[in-house]
Amino acid sequence: MNIEDTYEKLEEEFQKFVTTEELSSIPDTLWIVSNNFTPNTLPSEGFKLHISATIKNVLDILKSIKTYLDSNLINYKIIKSIDHLMMLNRGLYGYTQIGKAITIYPIDKEDSIKIAFTIDNLTKNFHSPKIPTDNRLHTNSIVHYRYGSFFIDKNGSI
Repeated sequence: MNIEDTYEKLEEEFQKFVTTEELSSIPDTLWIVSNNFTPNTLPSEGFKLHISATIKNVLDILKSIKTYLDSNLINYKIIKSIDHLMMLNRGLYGYTQIGKAITIYPIDKEDSIKIAFTIDNLTKNFHSPKIPTDNRLHTNSIVHYRYGSFFIDKNGSI
């Protein structure tokens, strides 16, 4: 199997998963959100958790954390496609976006800590690039965090 075939297979599997798992595309963005995404419940600022991923492991990472996120009604967004993730990790969407395959929006500091360590435990066997603008939870973690504003546009997108 050549690189193009591998890439096409990854994209096909990724799209099949996001289509069947109740995820919704945000028009005119790089992002998909869960159907229970409720940006109006978020504070104006707080800790953001970013999960880094590669094009080869993003689907497995998503599968390993999605049930936890959904069952706890945690707001999150994921990159829309393997193609977008490849461009994101290459820095084509800007240095500040490198590695940010999944973004989680906790409601407060305590929630941030609980979610970060739970996700870290669920993803401890994965390796992905460091996100240059964030703090890594620990040396080998794919969970990163930073404090910032939660900008919500007029369409309710974050």
